Amino acid sequence: MKKAAILYYLLFCVFVATLTSASPFPKGAKRILFLGNSITYAGMYVADVESYLTARYPKQHYEFINVGLPSETVSGLSEPNHADGKFPRPDLHERLDRVLAKTRPDVVFACYGMNDGIYMPLSEERFKPYREGMKWLHNKLQKAGVKRIIFLTPPVHDDKELGVNGYNLTLDKYSEWLLAQRDSLHWEVADSHFPMTRFLEEKRQTDRSFKLANDGVHPGSSGHWLMAKAILQYLGEDVASASNVLGALAGNNKAEEIAGLVSQRQAIMKDAWLRDTGHKRPGMAKGLPLAEAQRIDEQIEKRIRATLSGTAPRRIRISCIGNSITQGARLENPAVEAYPAQLQRLLGYDYEVSNFGVSGKTLMKGTANAYVSTPTYKEALNSRPDIVTIKLGTNDSRLPYRTDIADHFVADYKALIRSFRELPSHPRIILLLPVASYLTDTTRQTDAAIVQQILPRIRQVAYDEKLELIDLHSITLQRDSLYPDQLHPNQQGASLIAQRVYETIAHKTIADFNLFKHIRQPFTVSSFYGYDCADFTFEGRNAKLVKPRVVAEGKPWIWRARFWGHEPQTDIALLDRGFHVVYCDASELFGNDEAVTLWNKFYEYLHTAGLGKKVVLEGMSRGGVYAYNWAARNPDKVACVYADAPVLDLRSWPGGNGKSKGSTADWEIVKKDYGYTTDEQTRDFRNNPLDKIPEIVKGRYPMLHVVGDADEVVPVDENTAPFEQKVKAAGGYIQVIHKPGVGHHPHSLPNPQPIVDFILTAVYGKQ
Repeated sequence: MKKAAILYYLLFCVFVATLTSASPFPKGAKRILFLGNSITYAGMYVADVESYLTARYPKQHYEFINVGLPSETVSGLSEPNHADGKFPRPDLHERLDRVLAKTRPDVVFACYGMNDGIYMPLSEERFKPYREGMKWLHNKLQKAGVKRIIFLTPPVHDDKELGVNGYNLTLDKYSEWLLAQRDSLHWEVADSHFPMTRFLEEKRQTDRSFKLANDGVHPGSSGHWLMAKAILQYLGEDVASASNVLGALAGNNKAEEIAGLVSQRQAIMKDAWLRDTGHKRPGMAKGLPLAEAQRIDEQIEKRIRATLSGTAPRRIRISCIGNSITQGARLENPAVEAYPAQLQRLLGYDYEVSNFGVSGKTLMKGTANAYVSTPTYKEALNSRPDIVTIKLGTNDSRLPYRTDIADHFVADYKALIRSFRELPSHPRIILLLPVASYLTDTTRQTDAAIVQQILPRIRQVAYDEKLELIDLHSITLQRDSLYPDQLHPNQQGASLIAQRVYETIAHKTIADFNLFKHIRQPFTVSSFYGYDCADFTFEGRNAKLVKPRVVAEGKPWIWRARFWGHEPQTDIALLDRGFHVVYCDASELFGNDEAVTLWNKFYEYLHTAGLGKKVVLEGMSRGGVYAYNWAARNPDKVACVYADAPVLDLRSWPGGNGKSKGSTADWEIVKKDYGYTTDEQTRDFRNNPLDKIPEIVKGRYPMLHVVGDADEVVPVDENTAPFEQKVKAAGGYIQVIHKPGVGHHPHSLPNPQPIVDFILTAVYGKQ
């Protein structure tokens, strides 16, 4: 009995192995080509077939290539005013040789007929070119050495008035003729037309409004599954009772992931193949170069194989919530170019990035275009996300919605957040500030409205809800060339968004570090542009610590020397990236020994609390003296210095011993700080950063200065210019960004990206 059981088990294993290694295609067949019109180009039935066969036959390695072309015919016919006279229908004759030469298929599926009757009653004048075209196609495929050719009858046509008794009657005849070639010419023909027609008629018996195609021509997902089912049944697969591809693979716990990966791959590869093989139809999305698309294909295939073998980690699901900018409006190929699609490629396919953007929608739920009223929102809630990015608010800034912002925006944003927080997956939620706008029509989404009414409220929501923020606004300022219509970023603009979100998701972080727990003094907490800021007294001086929502690896920090909160864009950008921002008020000690001693104690306080050994110093104006004088005494504790219109010679300012008018009151403070009573005594003053180049260069840290060339308060040629010259002569590294025609103010850059990039490179190495 035991031997019989073992024998049964072995036979069962052989049976299963045979099933998974069998092939519905000829031996050695690898490349499966799909030809057709817009229905094939849409690709859902192609993806269903690929998903099923990949999951069903995991040991087989097929490459499914979709080169369907919208509007195309095999008959060469076109109505006189096709596409409002813009272009005639493409003709397969024009491109087939190139397609076959480039793809070298082993198996070909071809679905033509829908366009070939030109949506008119049956006529031999049109029917004959279709028959001749199909015969020509079969002959060309045979001569090209295709091992198996399978034609698919055209799907059902559903006339708005006549239903299946309109143009579908023409397609009945085309399908009957095609099916007859099974016997007369021994062709292989899978029938989707008549099963779809019967399915539609049966559904209409109980639901007269039922549709397989909203426009009567292009099927939705149910219709595409019926087409895929026709192919799979023709290949001998038992899928008759399944209502979709996942149902056909019921019991296969890898099917859903495989189907998702296949759909992503097909969306990329179909346009890449069309670009590579060429065509004459205008208005098509420009696909990626084939070589680039194939590199992505390899990544997806690697993930598919790991999934099939059970070695792949669980995919991290990212749901991107947003408006037209997220959706990819105005982009040539949103499936490839929209920021979620680009984010997917940056992260790789251990992640699953889904685009839930809807054009024109508002965050506020009381408008006629509320995002939460869309089916897409419900899909997003059902997507089981691990991470949710929310990029809404741009459309709320336009009239008439703008007038409701004060009363509803914050509450509605919190309600949206709550709807995702309460999901069983408990996703990480990241808020994205809207990108800049270059519109000038004040009734629309102007940047002024976004800056004044939207950004502060999103920051308030982030502070109240303790959520991560990404500032997309500042990194898109002064980038109007990326906005063809002044509102929607182009592909390069979408790349900026994708890259910034990628950095946040992929950057290594430290869990469970809370700097505030190490503050030994009483403190209060307030919002610093959406981040928690602790205020306390240190050694009798005001001190501030701002913590990021997620702490970056290494616990990096930036130390603002003076003028807390002035032109904060760099500080905010670094908080977004996991830096702490700190401040200890040493005014007005002008970098003297007392200031350096105070800072030494503050440094030890924070380093002992856990912050990294090396700090980024940020010195604006007179803050340059504080930063560099401390750096000269502590060269091994400095990661880099960012100085903005810095005072580097106190005799220039506030002393006024050059081009600058100086400041008499501040000069008196300087003299007092350094123990002088007369100007005469200051002639030998040697406590300027300009006097400490050897000590500064000893630290071997990079320095960045941002200066206005027309600065009359702190003249460049008395401060940064000689400092730069001496640093370089001593072998140090310094970079200077000049702002032509700009005076002492404004400090920083509206778009701080060059400053941020400099700091990130100094802290982490090459970015």
